[in-house]
Amino acid sequence: MRLYLFGGAETDQGQAPKLKQLINKVLAQIRPRQLLHIPYARIKVPKGEEDVWGEGWVSKDLDLKEIELLDARNAFDIERADKPTIFMNGGPQIDLLYEKITSDKSLYNLVMNANFIIGESAGSMISGEYIRTYKKNKAVVTKGLGILKETIIEAHYTQRRRYKLLRKEMKQVDAKYGIGIDSLTAAIIDTKTYPDKYQTIGYGLVEFIRKENLK
Repeated sequence: MRLYLFGGAETDQGQAPKLKQLINKVLAQIRPRQLLHIPYARIKVPKGEEDVWGEGWVSKDLDLKEIELLDARNAFDIERADKPTIFMNGGPQIDLLYEKITSDKSLYNLVMNANFIIGESAGSMISGEYIRTYKKNKAVVTKGLGILKETIIEAHYTQRRRYKLLRKEMKQVDAKYGIGIDSLTAAIIDTKTYPDKYQTIGYGLVEFIRKENLK
């Protein structure tokens, strides 16, 4: 499996168009026959972001020529999906994203057996074995999909000053690996060679931390 894990975009700084351009470059490289969009992390669009991330932005802003777009909310689309490239967008509802994937056996199997996954912010973070979420306004670390074993991922890494947070989370769950991914940046990871190799694309930093190097 090959993962393209983006750290998101700072929408209030006008970064969304550049992020969409980077995702389009990945799609042009993969050239999938089907793209299965899993939108649950951003069902409720933050106020003021409706024009950027509102319903229909994927079909409007991504270059889907000769690509069949499938929607994970549609049972018929799930049924006819055949080894689609997975796209999990970002947003504040990572708990809902995890719940919807893990509670639907067919959707879960499509994700876990995909050849390619594109994640964006929350859609990237959920790929780790652990994810940060919030319970009663307090940050807690819970279970992710575990595509990348013993790993926790932080998006918007430099932009939201999550250096110390990522290290704290690693120590909290005794994770072997931590990945910090900047906005407008992606870590490209092949699960066959992880954690020994990864590539980056975009404009910022990807920091890979091993447990033995934690300070």
